[in-house]
Amino acid sequence: MAEQVAVERLHRLGVREGAWQVAGPLAAVGPAPVPEVAVQTLGHFAVRLDGVPVPSAAWQSRKARELVRVLAGQFGRPYAREPLAAVLWPGVPAEVASRRLSVLVSTVRAVLDPGRDHPADRYLRTDPGTVRLDPVHVALDTARFHEAARAAVAADGTGPVEGRDRAAELEILGRLEVVVAMYTGDFCDDGEVTGDWVERPRAVLAELHREAVQRLARRCLRLGRPEAAVGWYLRLTADDGYDESAHLGLIGALSAVGRHGEAARRYREYLDRMREIEVEPAAFPASPSSRAGT
Repeated sequence: MAEQVAVERLHRLGVREGAWQVAGPLAAVGPAPVPEVAVQTLGHFAVRLDGVPVPSAAWQSRKARELVRVLAGQFGRPYAREPLAAVLWPGVPAEVASRRLSVLVSTVRAVLDPGRDHPADRYLRTDPGTVRLDPVHVALDTARFHEAARAAVAADGTGPVEGRDRAAELEILGRLEVVVAMYTGDFCDDGEVTGDWVERPRAVLAELHREAVQRLARRCLRLGRPEAAVGWYLRLTADDGYDESAHLGLIGALSAVGRHGEAARRYREYLDRMREIEVEPAAFPASPSSRAGT
């Protein structure tokens, strides 16, 4: 995971794959390995085998694709067979749904390993009670984002920056930037599938992404990067117009960069939003520089 974060951060800084062939920053990290199987469900759905997308015709049925999506929403954890079958075939008798699930597992295994080069359970593991995608051999964007985001949020903590090593603080900032970039869209947000099973993982991942953006905005502001903080706070307020902390953070960041007229306009906007939901508004926030001088 550390190597993945390093590679993705260097890519965000503009270092491209050609740098592998020259002495440069990516040469120290080494080329990122191409996963045997990669499953993307954040935003649009795609499965790649050794970097090559699986064509739609190879799936044989939409249910096979749906099974992969449902399992991706487990972040690599096992899913009990009976409720899994009920999700895929609601209203169908349990014994019928169970037989269909067994057939569907075979179909997906054939898609993920068309040449039958590996044991049957290398990518899609089953036992008498559960089914899961194996994250050891399957690169799940959901699992990778979930793990990286939780680790970055934990590293960020809640304490003040003052007195800490600045290099360490900037490293956490970089981790948060990478995590936010990993989130390429809401889970299964391509309109191809619907159902209650989508909502829980979608909400978990979206909330984790929002927390990472909030922490990134705060950290940018505290580390003297108010212009960057403005951009992140604008994203937060656009996504949720009633997020009080995001509004106040945006106003403080705008004040910090000297955009006082816009800060005043945003404060009036904040007052209107708080009145709509009958919340007592906070006072106009002091900028970080003015707080530092008191």
